[in-house]
Amino acid sequence: MDFKLTARLVALKTPRITQRAYGATRKNYELVFSPFRFDYATGAIASQSVAVYSVPINVAWSIRYPVRPPSASFVAVVAFKSGTSVRRYKLWSDVGERLSIPKYLGEALPAGTVIEIWTVPDQTPLLGFQWKLPLGLLQLPTSPSDVNGDDIIPTLCAPSYPPPTTVNGLFTTCTY
Repeated sequence: MDFKLTARLVALKTPRITQRAYGATRKNYELVFSPFRFDYATGAIASQSVAVYSVPINVAWSIRYPVRPPSASFVAVVAFKSGTSVRRYKLWSDVGERLSIPKYLGEALPAGTVIEIWTVPDQTPLLGFQWKLPLGLLQLPTSPSDVNGDDIIPTLCAPSYPPPTTVNGLFTTCTY
């Protein structure tokens, strides 16, 4: 028996040039906060809650982490009811706040979550520009050039100045 290897030349073809497909990527929804200034009774040793923003989202959601603080004069806190208690996470820290609650690390937030604005002692909470907070909720774009998500505008509840004298008075004024 003769075992010879036979080989054939592979036909050489030029590579086919294909166009790269460009598809639209999903985009994130954003919470949009208008500029604000909340006057409150200064001189307190601890941080105080001065406003509550109701977020109109009916499904579980999250905030893109890490959160960049738009101002060092306040701390934004997410709050939601868990059974009979209220759970809170501050979105950033180390701006001089006196607030002993854990920092938000990307946890899923249930429907009905609100965003509270807490003071930094002896500073007026001030936001001088429109602040967009990107969320973890994704939205399909309508065209390939559509890259920004829809804006969700939360509803503001700020008690009148001077605020109620008790913490319960503040949170019953702005129920959630």
